[in-house]
Amino acid sequence: MRRGQFCHLRGKGFLLFKGTIQKRERGGGVFRRQRERNGGGAFLSILHCLPGSSPAFAGNFFRCSPPPRDVGAVPSPSFPSSSLAGSLRAHSSSLAGSLTPRSLLTASALPHGGLTAPSHLTRQLPRRRPHDSLLAGGLARADPPHGTAMEAHLFSPSFFITLSLSFLFILTLLQIKKQRKPAQKVLAPLPPGPPKLPLIGNIHHLAGANPHRTLRHLSRVHGPLLLLRLGQVDLVVASSVEAVEEIIKRHDLNFANRPSDLTFANILAYDGLSVAMAAYGGYWKQMRKIYAMELLNSRRVKSFATIREDAVRKLTAEIASAASFGQFQTPLNLSEMVMSMTNALVLRAAFGDKCQQKGKFLQLVKEGVGLVTSFAVADMFPSLKFLDTLTGLKFKLQRVRRQIDQVFDEIISQHQAERAGPSEEDLIIDVLLRLKDQDDQEFPITSTSIKAIVLEIFLGGTETSSTVIEWAMSELMKNPEVMEKAQKEIREAMQGKTKLEENDIAKFNYLKLVIKETLRLHPPGPLLLPRVCKEECEVVGYRVPTGARLLINAWALGRDERYWGGDAERFKPERFADGSVDFRGFNFEFVPFGAGRRICPGMTFGLSSVEVGLAHLLFYFDWKLPGGMKAEELDMMEISGASAPRKSPLFLLANPRIPLP
Repeated sequence: MRRGQFCHLRGKGFLLFKGTIQKRERGGGVFRRQRERNGGGAFLSILHCLPGSSPAFAGNFFRCSPPPRDVGAVPSPSFPSSSLAGSLRAHSSSLAGSLTPRSLLTASALPHGGLTAPSHLTRQLPRRRPHDSLLAGGLARADPPHGTAMEAHLFSPSFFITLSLSFLFILTLLQIKKQRKPAQKVLAPLPPGPPKLPLIGNIHHLAGANPHRTLRHLSRVHGPLLLLRLGQVDLVVASSVEAVEEIIKRHDLNFANRPSDLTFANILAYDGLSVAMAAYGGYWKQMRKIYAMELLNSRRVKSFATIREDAVRKLTAEIASAASFGQFQTPLNLSEMVMSMTNALVLRAAFGDKCQQKGKFLQLVKEGVGLVTSFAVADMFPSLKFLDTLTGLKFKLQRVRRQIDQVFDEIISQHQAERAGPSEEDLIIDVLLRLKDQDDQEFPITSTSIKAIVLEIFLGGTETSSTVIEWAMSELMKNPEVMEKAQKEIREAMQGKTKLEENDIAKFNYLKLVIKETLRLHPPGPLLLPRVCKEECEVVGYRVPTGARLLINAWALGRDERYWGGDAERFKPERFADGSVDFRGFNFEFVPFGAGRRICPGMTFGLSSVEVGLAHLLFYFDWKLPGGMKAEELDMMEISGASAPRKSPLFLLANPRIPLP
């Protein structure tokens, strides 16, 4: 042994040293000797050495003043008074006998902050001075000549308490970190996709009129999950039932958000205040609940029955009038007439029958929808947003929004003034204004959010409903045997009645099958609204990167031959007769209104308009194609857009069959 005093706890492998660490071989343990000097001072350290391994340095805890050059003993910390020495000696024998050689080295706070150590665990060098810190009894001696106030502070109880709490806090953090499941990097490959061009990526693949058809073709070539690069944006397209099922069942929350940088969402969707484009969170949950409980629940949808019947009666009267005035041979633009009917229906449900701004509002909405479907550079090149300003698109959208705001402000002011009086109808805007006055909402409803919700209901309840009726009539004209069967059911169920009411719709089972089959082949949104991948995940064996946008090709799912059979392209309502497949979001081969958290909240409202409108057209009139056109000659091609309407309007000849009431 060389100079320096240390304590070896043989059972635990600890070494207490000052300035020197002895190297020693014993029982497989290794002690390394090295000089730790820092500015003439020494460190009191703890070394933990496991048998058969290299010593691990546990850390320097206490800075001490340098000892005399010829003294190797560790100095004891100073104490407030020398009177403590006697009391310390009195405890020496009992303390020394209470610890075994395998005991831990402990520091016990005495009344004046002193330390005790068992004497039989302490080895001393031959040379010692009277003021050595470790006495023969193993007890510290008070007030060495070289003691300092700093040493007393470092060995005080408050210091040990602070140190212990800090150490405990660090251990707690480490334990929490250990218990947390680390984010495992997904090692699966990226989804396949077609070759990309420099800068634009795969934009050229979607430049056609029907992107949903192009995407189905690409998925058949490359796989069920497709990865495209649109400028600076990653786009993942799910066109298989397996991929959509895994996304909705396992990763729905991870894909619950919408892109926040879309031009449409930032301008016509009022910066994401509509439910369809709002970020997933508290505001979205609150407004979704308002949809379900207040705006479009089943009770309120039924309350709009009179509004629907009035709108449809005006449509049938217009058709009958055109036929009765000798214009039977003049084809009717049924697409335009049905669109006018759905516009009038939703406008009355939202604003009432006295709204004087209907015409201006419809014109502005039509202009805005046309701008939204145009190409926006910023949607695919987020870093080049200024190009939308240079092209004038942003200015046009902002102008349309300002004008829509003005119309909304006039309508809101009018309804606020009329709210004091009695109202026969509880309109959508009145419900929102009433909720605005309440203070129990976590996210207060403002005039801006009211505008966003009403505009969303109008867009979702007009074009989509009219498109479904338009496609249903097109398929019935192309399949006359189905048309005959549907008309026969309705007319027999009416039993001679001439006034068709909404309560009669429940009797028309085959009509509902016709609507389902129409939704399968012609979903109102062939490509569901885009979602965003929050965190990297694995879907059907492929890695979806963080921030990638996701599109679900509902049009392709409805024509998947693996689920719908070899006649998947055929219009066959009977395939839904057993009732095993529905559009409520549980059958992933049939998701015309979406699925999961983001399923369309206005589904019931839109379907009620489709059922009433289509039933009236089939009950009161017989229909023919104009100009002697054969059924197989009818053009059934759609155009790109939010609802993918017919490429060409549907012109038909109407022959009144049942007299109007």
